[in-house]
Amino acid sequence: MTSGVSLEDIKGNAPDDQKQMCIDVLDFYASLKNHFAFSVGHRLKLQEVSVGPMINKKSQAIVVCEISLEDDMLNLLGTLHGGCAAYLIDVCSSIAIAIAPQGVKNPSEWWGKTSVSQALNVLYHAPARTGTTLKIVSETIVLGGRAGTVRCDVSVILERA
Repeated sequence: MTSGVSLEDIKGNAPDDQKQMCIDVLDFYASLKNHFAFSVGHRLKLQEVSVGPMINKKSQAIVVCEISLEDDMLNLLGTLHGGCAAYLIDVCSSIAIAIAPQGVKNPSEWWGKTSVSQALNVLYHAPARTGTTLKIVSETIVLGGRAGTVRCDVSVILERA
């Protein structure tokens, strides 16, 4: 286990097999030592995985991750780099799509059903600086046969002293 979390660490109502699938996905990203954003991917920590039906929706999935903002994630102004923000959003939102109840009938089949981000619309409200902890909440909004929409909120939960 390279992501540093176990099933017992993860909150939420998702079954253990779906939580394990999320751990496995993050472990996969954490294993890519010679690939883009390895130093970031291996520090991403899964905090919560929840799934369930919602009114006027077929289903919903929520994935919550945290990461400490380090120097390798910063732009020249010392704040979270937009490319790094996009990477975090891409990884976390893809996990939410993968574990949504209608998205995965059998979690062991996930590797054949990966998602590809078609568009990211990122709105920045305030800069995040090194030493802070970021909370990334990804929530499925609409999932169809060929496309899905996920809302992903990245916020500072712990300011540096």
